[in-house]
Amino acid sequence: MRHRATKLRTIYLLRQDQRAFSQEVAPVVTLGWGALFGAAVWAVLPEATLPALGLAPPPWERPPKQQAVSLGEHAVFGIVTESVRRPVRAAMGA
Repeated sequence: MRHRATKLRTIYLLRQDQRAFSQEVAPVVTLGWGALFGAAVWAVLPEATLPALGLAPPPWERPPKQQAVSLGEHAVFGIVTESVRRPVRAAMGA
């Protein structure tokens, strides 16, 4: 159980680092109103990191339709993230 908790903490920290790096250092991911950011998160987490940690099956073991749905969900996540980030950064004066 402790090993699983460590994996989950690692995933949480990876997501926080991705968010901070991608939006502030590499603003290109804000293209498409954040959809590119969501696609990048999809490529790094469910497609690479989660299988490497043993928390999900590798991409070639999942049906293409499931991967397409997951990509769409992550694109929506990126759009919502960017829709919140822009006004918050503007209010902060940055």
